[in-house]
Amino acid sequence: MPTYVEILNSQIDQDSPVIQPLLTAMRDNPIAMAEGDSTAIVVGGTLSWVERQEPTSDVAAITFTTSLTGESASAAVVDVIGQWAGGSGGYWTVGVRASGGTWRTIGRTGVLATNPGAIYVRWMVENIDNLDGSNVVRSTATGWYAGTSTAFDRSSAANAYGVTASIVSGGGYSSFAETIDEIRVSSVTSTYEGSNADQRTIATLGVITHPTRSV
Repeated sequence: MPTYVEILNSQIDQDSPVIQPLLTAMRDNPIAMAEGDSTAIVVGGTLSWVERQEPTSDVAAITFTTSLTGESASAAVVDVIGQWAGGSGGYWTVGVRASGGTWRTIGRTGVLATNPGAIYVRWMVENIDNLDGSNVVRSTATGWYAGTSTAFDRSSAANAYGVTASIVSGGGYSSFAETIDEIRVSSVTSTYEGSNADQRTIATLGVITHPTRSV
């Protein structure tokens, strides 16, 4: 795999000759970037859906079993869609922890809803990989919540979506010393629907990784 070589301004000014090292760098640098050379500029990444959770009973939290450190992820994406059972001051959180360690809530979102209804929330959790030392984790969320009259129901074409919904958003910013390996979403003061198959909540985990490096 070619090595990325920085091209200096002094190599491309109007009086500089076009010589072999410059041409080699112009040829090899795009290849090094595409193949993920450790010295190359990172341009984007790949989103892969790695786990789906669909509880069969009402639950307050959905925990993913995929090891984030094993995925070498730079960010995680969590989608939650389904039915929320309702409760006083309802809101939703995302948390991370080292394997078997203490859960750290790094983001919260909600509409202070009291009625059950359909929800969709997408969380973006950044800087997952190798979180040791004084590393920082950021989270952002956006989605919607719809009240009882538009309860999510997969068996009904009329209610397989949310209408007259409230937009929800939120986020967080935190740092801690341990390596982060696990992630979960929680419903505070209430539960995600699982016992009713047509209204069952589905949570999916995706990881964003840099391009695979050649070996």
